[in-house]
Amino acid sequence: MHQHAALLDIALTNITGWVTTIDQDALLLRANPANLTPVQAIVTLADTAYRGVDTNGDGQIDPFVREAGALTAYQQGQLMATLLLTPG
Repeated sequence: MHQHAALLDIALTNITGWVTTIDQDALLLRANPANLTPVQAIVTLADTAYRGVDTNGDGQIDPFVREAGALTAYQQGQLMATLLLTPG
């Protein structure tokens, strides 16, 4: 459980960073609605926050710093909730 909690924390930290950047970009867009430059960055970061991103090129999104997103966080939370009952 502790291992998955640590991996969940990594994913949540990643998400917080990406969403903070989205918030800053949205404030820029609100201040200057004619400048649509932040829109693509907002869309990309929102997708990254949800799905994560394969930064190391191994073909999968792992619970690593700057890689894990909400889907990985959910997976780690589910693994935390899985209790294995063993005799003894």
